[in-house]
Amino acid sequence: MPAPDDALTLAYLEFDLGETTDGVHTLEALASVQAAHRPALAAEVEAVLTWCRTRFPNGPGPLEEGHDWDMACDWTVDGGGDHEGAPAWHTVGLTLTGPAAFAEALTHAWRNTPSGH
Repeated sequence: MPAPDDALTLAYLEFDLGETTDGVHTLEALASVQAAHRPALAAEVEAVLTWCRTRFPNGPGPLEEGHDWDMACDWTVDGGGDHEGAPAWHTVGLTLTGPAAFAEALTHAWRNTPSGH
């Protein structure tokens, strides 16, 4: 299903959707940018998480404890010191989990835009 015209756009994150046998949907995104783009990437991650907290306020937290959704967000920095002049790459891995209603709402609310980074 195409994203609605009023969908929010993502320039860095692109979510892959998976499902486990117990009906829990997993949305995973991985993005790497040079240091100059880290603030924009961080703002995009925060915008997605703010949307999640606003639309599904009973999260994040363990689904087995009754929460609507859960998340993991990990940042790493690679390079930029190993070789003279090599840029550092800032990578974020964002994983969101929840029932079908959460996954469907998120994928319909956000769409990717062509990037030129």
